Amino acid sequence: FFKQKTAYDMQRGLVGSEMCIRDRSIRISYVIRELLAFCFCACGIITLLSQFILPVTMTQKSESLKQALTDIFAVTVPSLFIWLICLYAYFHCWLNAKSELVYFANREFYKDWWNADSIQAFWKKWNLPAYELSLIHI
Repeated sequence: FFKQKTAYDMQRGLVGSEMCIRDRSIRISYVIRELLAFCFCACGIITLLSQFILPVTMTQKSESLKQALTDIFAVTVPSLFIWLICLYAYFHCWLNAKSELVYFANREFYKDWWNADSIQAFWKKWNLPAYELSLIHI
């Protein structure tokens, strides 16, 4: 019972899916590699926050518009990197490790959203589990 309950808790998006491709075994080395990559991403985010964003935000309040714009521009590039690292950590590392643990063989969580030529194509490609769930239920 515990194994079935855990599998249900980890793969709620597959409930009602008739075509669920399954693996036969769990590759522990793959899970460890993906979890280590996830931890490495978390360390990178903490480093970017502590080295680049917190020093700018913890200094005295900017009194001039020029200083405020300088502070905003100083934070934009690290914020972009944090955003991209979060996307990689969740959509690649975390979801692949999780799908390996529940024997889920279909690992296509996103398509080439960076090459989308319209906003409609972007929303179809960047989060496939949410898009497919919305197609089924909405």
